[in-house]
Parts: sequence; C-alpha cells; structure tokens
Amino acid sequence: MSGVVSTSCAILVTQNGLLAQAAGARRLASSVRGGRVGRAQVTTTGYGYTLAVEAPTAFDDEPSDDAGSPETFTAGMRSSRATSFGWTNGQRNLNLGRSDISVRMEARKAPRTSFANGDYRATVTLRCE
Repeated sequence: MSGVVSTSCAILVTQNGLLAQAAGARRLASSVRGGRVGRAQVTTTGYGYTLAVEAPTAFDDEPSDDAGSPETFTAGMRSSRATSFGWTNGQRNLNLGRSDISVRMEARKAPRTSFANGDYRATVTLRCE
C-alpha cells in the first residue's frame, strides 16, 4: 500500500499551564495570580482545519483526601498570528500557517466545599481536525 498526505495540522505544546488557588480554596485556575496559561503552536499546511479545546472531566492526579469530592471544569483558548480570535471554549476554523494558542483552565468546587491540600494535575485537550 502507499499513500500521500497533502495537508496536515500539527500541535506543539510550548508551555504547560500552571494552576493556582483563587477564591479561597474553592477554585484552581491558570488565569489567576500565581497561575500560568498553557501555550501551543498549531501549524496547518492546508485549509479546512478546525481547532477545538476540551476541558478535563476529572483530575489526572489529586490528593486522596479530595478524590471523592466533585469539581466542575472549564477550559478556553485564544489565538494570534495566522488565526486570531479571543477567548472561546468552542471550535474555530484555522487559517493556513502557524497560530499561537493560549489555553486556560479552571476547576471549581461547589459552594461551601474546598480543595484539599496537595498537588493537582489535569489535562486540557486541543484537537485539530
């Protein structure tokens, strides 16, 4: 068998995000003081690609004291260079070339609950199709 790929969409993570505590211990977010948004370069060699951001549904890693306590996750992205758009949590069409993507994430506890002390890790997914 043989085949030819005429166009592609590649995602390169250039900076991992960092969650920081906000609103007491009810919220962990990358866009608050002490946090850091993630960054990626998305390069397309053809037209017709879309980029989507997906929030996690759970933490990849969390303290055992927090494992039974539910959270709500949100994620957003924005882009500059070849494709420009402001913060969105939806799907966007990509232009040809390199787009610089910023990604933010937030995890929030219900009222009157808080995150346990310890380390947390979650994965936000960027999908280019």
